[in-house]
Amino acid sequence: MYYEVYLDLFFLMNFWMNIISCRLLTVLLKKRNRIWKICAVSFLSSVSACLVMILPVGAVGVRMAAGQIVWIPVLVFILFRDKGIEYIKDLASYYLVMFLIGGAVSYLEVHMTFAGILLSGTAAAAVIEIIYRIWGSRNRKYIYDVMVRCGSNQYVFQALFDSGNRLREPILKEQVHIIGKDAAQKLSLRENAKGVRVIPFHSIGKEAGMMMGYYADEMEVRQEHGELRIEHPLFGVSEEVLSVQNEYEMILNSEIFD
Repeated sequence: MYYEVYLDLFFLMNFWMNIISCRLLTVLLKKRNRIWKICAVSFLSSVSACLVMILPVGAVGVRMAAGQIVWIPVLVFILFRDKGIEYIKDLASYYLVMFLIGGAVSYLEVHMTFAGILLSGTAAAAVIEIIYRIWGSRNRKYIYDVMVRCGSNQYVFQALFDSGNRLREPILKEQVHIIGKDAAQKLSLRENAKGVRVIPFHSIGKEAGMMMGYYADEMEVRQEHGELRIEHPLFGVSEEVLSVQNEYEMILNSEIFD
């Protein structure tokens, strides 16, 4: 029995399924990935699938299964960089998402055109993400334990998640998290910083000003479901007291979980 396969459509379908599954997995697991990274990994995965398809060795089904077993663990590691139990959870979740999407596509192929599958699948994924984000924002606590490492210094601070802090560095557009001067001194942030930025800011009811920003080595936001790790976070040092009652020593950027 012979099957006629159009390689361009095969590539496009794989590319689309990988993007959708990687994006959904990133949102559902509350990870942090840029869209260009998801697209790059999805592109490489689709190219690999096409190469496996055209290899003149063995049955197509066996080759495709072997390719998935070899490539998907690599793809998941590149995406999330987790290790141990966290990596196993990522991998299992990816296989589950791909299984569900593959089943949905197989069903839709009988009833819809190729373009219809892409459009309806993308719309469904967007709706799932929007609902999940709305639900998550309603159930999100606003004070987090945050570990910050700068040089040989490492401390855990209480940090406020503030929807009003959307401050970004004006040149590279990097998110800026606000840290109190006492917390910055504990870290020796000024002395051990990996880089320095001057950040303009504007507070409600106050004149615009300038704030010195410093790069730490690492930040880890500890949540109930896991940790969000950020390499080289940028901190703006506030000369004013952030919390009169000392409830927190940092203010997180409102887009940190996006």
